Amino acid sequence: MKIQKILLATDFSSCSQKALEYAKELARAFQSKIYLLHVIDVPAELSTEAMIRSGQDGPLISLEDYLRESCRENLDNFSGQLTAAGLQVEEIIEAGLPYRVILHKAEHLEVDLIVMGTQGRTGIKHLFIGSTAERVVRQAPCPVMTIRVGEEE
Repeated sequence: MKIQKILLATDFSSCSQKALEYAKELARAFQSKIYLLHVIDVPAELSTEAMIRSGQDGPLISLEDYLRESCRENLDNFSGQLTAAGLQVEEIIEAGLPYRVILHKAEHLEVDLIVMGTQGRTGIKHLFIGSTAERVVRQAPCPVMTIRVGEEE
């Protein structure tokens, strides 16, 4: 099996950083392209069409644009780690429910593998919050590698 396209979903957490390391090694081994995806998870109560003021006297901009700007530095940092390793990377920022966006992008881009971190929640937290990684694993059109950072790390 040849892995030509990898979708690396990131929320910039320590789990995502660990997932980046795995994706980087796989991309090196298979000479794969990495699609680096960050999903802006806007709570249902807020519309991405909501407007906010950028800075104290700045212009009004959409909530989605503000969130895109605020995550850009983190995304560039992650992307920089991959390009420094000589890998081909395409950055993607989308707004929506993370698991839905990840699944849509995986299908649309026809990726061979999804790599993502997982918090490893259990019990009540898992019951009420759910797991993006679990939903992606169950519905993905391709294999999914989930990376969990243990408490000892």
